[in-house]
Amino acid sequence: MTLSYAWSDTSGEEIDCDSNVCVISVDESMVPTFRFNLAVTDSYGAMDNTQGEVTVWNFDNFTSSDVETGITLDYEITYKGTGLSMSYGNASDATDIELPGFDGTYSSVGGVAIIPGTTFDTKDVLEQSVKFTFADSVDATSMWVKAGNLWQLLASGTPSESGNSASSFTYMWGEGESMFIPGTEFHLFGGVLSQDQAPVANISGFTATPSMSGGISINWAVDGTMLTDDRVVISICDTDPNCANAGESSYTSDVTTMLYSGQNTVHGNTYYVTASVCDGALCSNEASATVVADKEVASVTATGLTIVESGETWVLDWNASSEDSDINSWLVCYLKASFTASEMSDLVGTSACVASDTTNVTIDKFTTSGTYNVYFAVAPVDVVGNIALTASSDFIEYMRVDDTSNPDDGSQTTDSEASSGVPTWTWGVIGIVVVVAFVAGAFILSRGDDGDDENKDWDY
Repeated sequence: MTLSYAWSDTSGEEIDCDSNVCVISVDESMVPTFRFNLAVTDSYGAMDNTQGEVTVWNFDNFTSSDVETGITLDYEITYKGTGLSMSYGNASDATDIELPGFDGTYSSVGGVAIIPGTTFDTKDVLEQSVKFTFADSVDATSMWVKAGNLWQLLASGTPSESGNSASSFTYMWGEGESMFIPGTEFHLFGGVLSQDQAPVANISGFTATPSMSGGISINWAVDGTMLTDDRVVISICDTDPNCANAGESSYTSDVTTMLYSGQNTVHGNTYYVTASVCDGALCSNEASATVVADKEVASVTATGLTIVESGETWVLDWNASSEDSDINSWLVCYLKASFTASEMSDLVGTSACVASDTTNVTIDKFTTSGTYNVYFAVAPVDVVGNIALTASSDFIEYMRVDDTSNPDDGSQTTDSEASSGVPTWTWGVIGIVVVVAFVAGAFILSRGDDGDDENKDWDY
């Protein structure tokens, strides 16, 4: 039995192939996908057919040549597209440029600007390359690309020989890399690149310890002098010391401590903390520490609380429900009314709470008058300062009345006497003197009404 093969494209035009293998030439019209049909017929007239497709990449090469400077830039690209155009222009020499990763400043010895007519998506770019060819008389030791204000080193060292008294640097980008934006410049630099050095200042005295509510207290010192661009970089990883997304903070030489908020931690998780003095990507020694976040107090409570009045104080005694190394101290809060655990949190840090390193405490009584119950709550405090807030559990009756006795003579004093300080009987005498003075004044004035004033002698 013999088989015959008929190949055709999607428009029905026959392809010149008559076997089960077909080799054809491709052109830009087939980019990005060429589809075909295949029909197979045997000697008995039975027939079957299928369809298929192949991906077609386009290859383009663009060359810029400057005869005057002896510089040539070749750009090659393999991509899923057609119609790419490219224009070139002279790039002004870059003078006294600070290149990333290197000390000092540098000036370029030649440059070319590349301007693509369009750009293609990264998924449609298979590979790209540039070849910078220059005369041996051009003292070039490195090739850089500048996109916007960003510089990237492409090649450095001794250039390759390119024949005809010329040398070159070549660089290739892999699949999925972006195309150049319009105005991208390629530059040649001369001279020896001086590699950046890590800061000479070092971290010392580094500590990282748990603090209340899951926070992490971090402290450090710096040996040596930090330069203007140097920063202390603190890095914190949760659980994995080599985490991909470390929490980072940076500080100048004026700062030697920080608190990592407990809002960023999980109780019981281990955190890996490192510190270095860095200038960009270059860092000095790395100091490190591990911390376990602590947000909870051990399950210990105050039991058997007694409150005894002793003179002008209350003496409180209690027992711990169990022994636990997590418990460091106790906090006693009191109020003239019962309160909840949540309300106790509002009392912490005020005069309504007293700390104790033991299971007893003496508290001064109130000095105001009144009769009411005073309620107490006793809460354990752990080694980092977390408080197991609790509601008031016990109370004692408080009673005090005003003392209105006269301490000088032991007698009782009326309100009026206490306010004036003048004996009551004196007010009658004072009243008589006032009346007599008023009558005498009236008499003197009445003489002035009798007869003619002009020839009278006034007798007072």
